Amino acid sequence: MLINRIKILLSLIFVFYSTYALAQIKVESGNISYFQVNYKKTVRAGEETTITITAKDPFDNDVTDLSGKVILKINNKDKVITFSSGVGSLKFYSETVGKYNFKIYLENEPFKIKDSYTSGFLNEFNIYVLNNKISKVEIITSPEFIPEYEKEFSIVAYDKFGNLVNDTSYGEQSLIIQTNGSFKTIIRNKELENGRKTIKFIPSELHDIKIEVFDENKSLLGSKTLAFVIQIPKYIKIAMPEKTRAGEEFEAKLSVYDQNGLLIKVYDKIGKPVKLTHNGSGRLIPDIVYPQQFSKGIAIVKLIYTKNEQIKITPIIEGYEKISYSEGSKEPAQETPKEEKAPEIVKKPETKEKIIPDKIVRAKEPVKILNLFIPKNIGKLENVETLKEGNGIKILKLVISNRNRDIEVIKVNRNIEVNGREIGRLSLYENQEGEIEIEIKTLQNYTVNPVLDKSQNLIKLEIYKD
Repeated sequence: MLINRIKILLSLIFVFYSTYALAQIKVESGNISYFQVNYKKTVRAGEETTITITAKDPFDNDVTDLSGKVILKINNKDKVITFSSGVGSLKFYSETVGKYNFKIYLENEPFKIKDSYTSGFLNEFNIYVLNNKISKVEIITSPEFIPEYEKEFSIVAYDKFGNLVNDTSYGEQSLIIQTNGSFKTIIRNKELENGRKTIKFIPSELHDIKIEVFDENKSLLGSKTLAFVIQIPKYIKIAMPEKTRAGEEFEAKLSVYDQNGLLIKVYDKIGKPVKLTHNGSGRLIPDIVYPQQFSKGIAIVKLIYTKNEQIKITPIIEGYEKISYSEGSKEPAQETPKEEKAPEIVKKPETKEKIIPDKIVRAKEPVKILNLFIPKNIGKLENVETLKEGNGIKILKLVISNRNRDIEVIKVNRNIEVNGREIGRLSLYENQEGEIEIEIKTLQNYTVNPVLDKSQNLIKLEIYKD
């Protein structure tokens, strides 16, 4: 009886164990449905980053039985990734700034993608390579400078791989810009616009200068040498009163200009004495103006003449016999400095003679003459056309052949004064078609007559009072 009970108990234990064993089941992942991609969305040029790709089934389970090769297309170029246990990886590296597009292909079929940046499925993902920090600088400007005239240059920043530095979110960086003269400034990388910064300064040196750019560690990033332009005296403007008395002191103002109509602002340093000659029988005291008497190209001197007669005073510079202050002189052939600034508008002396002590009465003459020199590196002045005239406004268009479009003509505005009174305004600018125009606005009782002088590449604007 006892044996039978033991047999029944063992049978029940066996049945229970068998039932428990049959309840266990191994659930494997389903078929691959998409790839989960882990990556950095933005990296710097020259920075290596790892892209990890994991195969997933529809229920986000890892598909561990995937092994073999998967094609990753980077900007449509194939890159083979070897998968093991459902996972593959790639080290991505680029020295070139740009957007890099990635697509995954399995057995020549594009596969859906998920990443940590979006919630839904994707057909592709992108990595953006940004520039690295500034490692070199290009200095862009014309190769020359004229002392005491504003000089403009641009610095263009690049990283060590040659990418333009137009993204400065990597951190703070300072650039030290200086010359071997008196100029020095510091700018921050945040001041760059599209990798560029324009800087203006006024050099005063009488020798070639070098612009250099350094980083905070005093490492040289770039440099450029500018050649010192020696201005050649071409004419002198002399302004005196219409009349005075014998033996009485009167004031004369002398301004020395170069072959391109630019005031020689450093005449006190590079100039020669100006001899004041005359056609009278008396004495002019003094008759020499020394370079040291000039300041910014202008000398104001006190003179005395001893005779009561009509005279003409002519300034002469030793070694420049052809120099003149009259309107009819011809300029010596000189190469125009390659400056980026707009042409300077120079008020050239009037042709009438200076009379001491009597005043000459002439036929109607201009009360003012403005001379506009067009630098020869801009082009050859062929004609001037009147576009509009009336109500005190005159608009002229300059017809220029062989126009150099690389030289920017910056808008220039000047007041027009007659005997210390402002009677109008002159503007020079480029219109929308890139043609140079001049707009002259004057009071109603003044008129403007343009006179073309092709030999000197200039326009004389003769202003008459009605």
